[in-house]
Amino acid sequence: MRLQDLTNLIVPEREIEGLAAVLLPFDSSGINYSAFEKILNDVVSAGLKPAVNMDTGFVERLSEVQWYEVLKFTHSFLRGKEFVSGVVSKNHDLRRDYMRGCAKVQELGGVPILFPCKQMRYMGKHKLLKFYADIARAAGKILLFELGTQFSPNGLIMELDLIEMLMHIPEIQGLKHSSLDRELEWQRLELRNRVRPSFKLYTGNDRAIDMVIYGSDYILGLACFYPKAFSLRDRLWKTGRSEFFLLNDVLQALGSFAFRHPIPGYKSAACQFLKLRKVIEHCDIPSGELQRPKEDEAVLAAILDQIDLAISRIVKVL
Repeated sequence: MRLQDLTNLIVPEREIEGLAAVLLPFDSSGINYSAFEKILNDVVSAGLKPAVNMDTGFVERLSEVQWYEVLKFTHSFLRGKEFVSGVVSKNHDLRRDYMRGCAKVQELGGVPILFPCKQMRYMGKHKLLKFYADIARAAGKILLFELGTQFSPNGLIMELDLIEMLMHIPEIQGLKHSSLDRELEWQRLELRNRVRPSFKLYTGNDRAIDMVIYGSDYILGLACFYPKAFSLRDRLWKTGRSEFFLLNDVLQALGSFAFRHPIPGYKSAACQFLKLRKVIEHCDIPSGELQRPKEDEAVLAAILDQIDLAISRIVKVL
């Protein structure tokens, strides 16, 4: 896109809807619900909405029983507060799996977001459109999820004309876009502004968290690292403060390091960072998942100091 076109996309002083894709911590016995509760509280106390059963929550690894346990725990903890939950199919009966998953999320007060699965990669444009339309019209309010294969081998990035057709389905309320490609996201924002301005576009680009200035909201794994900092950054944008960029820049340093290749290692980095912040004492990720080296902790600690310093400087001038 031309620079002038990008300038026209910028929406100053708007309220940003921020969701943190919540890390699901483990220990030797399985899911560590004590740590999960602390992480949820860290997100909600900062004023962000939680998104559970996402990639950050290892949704593709969870059994159906574990997925539902996480959903019920989240519902119980939040006591009526809004949240989003991923829904995924691991079987051949996609329609049944997604319909059942959406119903369970909605019964517990959440908004379902449809996580892509392997079979969708081979459906073709028109079959995928019909599939999403059927689910949406039967389930009601849902979100869709574009996910690059950098995050998951089952990822799917859709063609722009398919996105436009999906925007015309009123039950589909929005889309999370996680390609790590600014150009693709800008295209979707321009399309959204022309076709359906009320349609939500959530950036999942942890390497370009400033996409919010162009009109994206966000569902970010990075936001789970330090929700308070993201919440302050968002308020700075809403109130038209230039300090937005000071805080955004140091948060982006964290994102660039934590989400370096291979990208799935960011979940291990989240454990390290949350322990450095003393949100939790113990945090592991499932066996077989990519682990970041212990040496990363020194770099993360230095970035944490930079973020805290930026917050301190900003609070003094507000």
